[in-house]
Amino acid sequence: MLERSPSQTEDVASGAEPRRHWGGPVAVFLLLSLLFGPIVIALNPPMRGPDEAAHFLRAYGLARGEIIPRDEQEGRVGIWLPADIHAGLQFFDDARYRKQRGTAAELRAEYAGRQAADEIGAAARPRVFVPYQGTESYVPTAYVPEVLAALIGRALDLGFVPLVYLMRAAAFLATTAIVAYAIALTPWLKWAFLLIGMLPAAFYGRTVIGADGATVALTLLTSALALRALKWGGAARRGERAVWMTLCVLSKPPQLVFLALEAVPLLRTKPEPGRWRTAALVVLPGLVLSPLWILATAGEMAAWRVIEGTGLPPEQFDPVWKMLFLFDNPLHFPRVMAASFATHGGELWWQLIGVLGWLDTRLLAWVYPVLTALLVITAVERFNLPARTRWRVLAVLSAIIAAYVIGVYLILFLTWTPTAVDIVWGVQGRYFLVVLPAAAAIIALAVQRMAPNALRVAAGAGGALIAAVAVVEALMRSP
Repeated sequence: MLERSPSQTEDVASGAEPRRHWGGPVAVFLLLSLLFGPIVIALNPPMRGPDEAAHFLRAYGLARGEIIPRDEQEGRVGIWLPADIHAGLQFFDDARYRKQRGTAAELRAEYAGRQAADEIGAAARPRVFVPYQGTESYVPTAYVPEVLAALIGRALDLGFVPLVYLMRAAAFLATTAIVAYAIALTPWLKWAFLLIGMLPAAFYGRTVIGADGATVALTLLTSALALRALKWGGAARRGERAVWMTLCVLSKPPQLVFLALEAVPLLRTKPEPGRWRTAALVVLPGLVLSPLWILATAGEMAAWRVIEGTGLPPEQFDPVWKMLFLFDNPLHFPRVMAASFATHGGELWWQLIGVLGWLDTRLLAWVYPVLTALLVITAVERFNLPARTRWRVLAVLSAIIAAYVIGVYLILFLTWTPTAVDIVWGVQGRYFLVVLPAAAAIIALAVQRMAPNALRVAAGAGGALIAAVAVVEALMRSP
């Protein structure tokens, strides 16, 4: 049996938390991830992931102990790279702009030939200063696997290409383990969590150097723990919830809204003693550390790139100046946010399902509606909760999604968008992958029907297989 029957998943009368189950959806997830993940990593040339060069710089700098970067040239914070690492970074970052880019194997062969020809005197060449590109304020915990891989790579004196693939592999294994743990823990929506973790954008994000894979994985896990606490009580696993919640909200600034997930266990029909103390334990570390980190790093997002590209005054990208502007023009932000939805809403959904690379590698057209439909099917599951609790949880989850979406748009408006334009710049669909666990729970709570077990199994496992194959096909078709 891939999944226990509905009668076996009812709330236990004793309130005792059952053992987590590693079969069924977890096994399918691990099988597909470990089968297709190495293929995707190998097919994808270095620096082809979204902002992968910027994330490589951050992880490499952290491996050198640069927690808060301080080196500057001409007012830009950056990192001093060894000449050979800089050469590799520049070669593969430039390759994505070529008209004929070549496959990963062809690019690696071309780079190896250049490296061999330039090997004499490479060690004697001076280090090169490279500005960070918006990742300098990312919290170190988002890059733990990549940093460990970079430390090993430096110890073994690996070249640029093997170092990149080692960092990718480390990130992939770590995030895959976290998602598998989330699927094992969640009491409901196991097949939905499986499919969310295998959606092309999420799967691809786990195979490149970056913060997206960790952010999605950590949000799945904190969502699973919140649902588990709703079903079996919030006192259990509170220390574990505190750790994972803190890591989740630190991964990116908009993630702060997921602290509200801890309100979900408070809505249980029978209030627990010490429930507010438990909630404080889970929430306070992230609530304190996230703003402190933003203050320590000044929330730097390399706005100089937009300033140089547009020629606009720097204050147009200064959050303080922009907040004062909104104080005088309170309807401006709602207007441009609504215009952004009207203009790019459909494209954002495609990107959420999976437009890979630098938004230049689309899946086959039929994959998008099929995966959307299958994701909805996996969410048709009954939560055995009293009606009052069910609707209150639905309201909390809806508020979390709304706050997250507004937060993403507001941050990008304050730091990335001139006041004269009609839409918010820089919004991408992959940013909203993290709201899918809450969205799946909302569907289940609102519909309150149990789709046939076989149908949910087929939708989850079949959709995950389609997603993995679609990513491989897209990369083979679009070098």
